[in-house]
Amino acid sequence: MNEKVYIFGINTVFDTLKHKPDEFLEVWLKHGISNKRFNKLIDLIQEHQILLKHVPEKKIEQVTGTSKNQGIVAIIKQPKNLNSKAALDFIKRIHNPLILIFRWLARPKKCWSLFKNS
Repeated sequence: MNEKVYIFGINTVFDTLKHKPDEFLEVWLKHGISNKRFNKLIDLIQEHQILLKHVPEKKIEQVTGTSKNQGIVAIIKQPKNLNSKAALDFIKRIHNPLILIFRWLARPKKCWSLFKNS
């Protein structure tokens, strides 16, 4: 079985859903949350037939570890890690590869948030 990863925040969930809908297992929304942006996101979730649950705010806070989650969390499949051979094979198959090599990162989680949807 695939490992699960939790992502949260409307922009993160929206962008990931647009680019990788097959990775989604389910989405949790805070009870009573509603606005134009969330309604558009809900339509997209239903279009891709992804399980959608309305849950208490506390449950989302437990999973995300913060109250700054915008009332949404998505459970997605853990992306596969590439070893060096698999990475080189992948690079040979894509057009115009962009390769970034970081020698040192002060805040790796911030870097991850920049690249997770690419």
